[in-house]
Amino acid sequence: VPGGMTIDPPDIVTKLGGGLDNGTDGSIFVKIRNNMALPPVIGYMNSGTITGDTIGAVSVPVENYASSGSLVSTVDPVNGTISTPTTGIYRISATVNILHADTVNSTGVASLELHEATGGLAISLAFNIAKNQVGTNMTMAVPFSAIAGEVYNLELSSTLTLTGVTINASSFDIKSEAIN
Repeated sequence: VPGGMTIDPPDIVTKLGGGLDNGTDGSIFVKIRNNMALPPVIGYMNSGTITGDTIGAVSVPVENYASSGSLVSTVDPVNGTISTPTTGIYRISATVNILHADTVNSTGVASLELHEATGGLAISLAFNIAKNQVGTNMTMAVPFSAIAGEVYNLELSSTLTLTGVTINASSFDIKSEAIN
């Protein structure tokens, strides 16, 4: 109950202040610690892959991460998803380095996308693929509004069909900036 008392500590413990009972006349001295930063809500994963070896116009999820961790949020490294347990402002940080076999004489745009599990596209950042380029490094660090219980995953797409794709390095995390 918000504002209520409990003997069960929450998942995140933050010291808000302290109290002192003088023991003689029943008076209590209370010191409140203002402007305390709450511990972050975070979920992270490293070294993900894609199913198959092609990236095209239909986005493909990054999944099967080799390592992961979390504080309060729920992380599913097999499906490549991170939940936002509390409504507020979060920041996605992601890096994906892809190598591919296509060296066609044309340019294109690869996109690094944050998708909501309910089907919506939350954020998309575009990166140019230059002529004869056989690798692309994409990074994003973008704040966004999230609601409690939403689940997100990282996906890749490209205006050029890229074949023989391997992911050289990847990381994906969502961290709270200001939770309600």
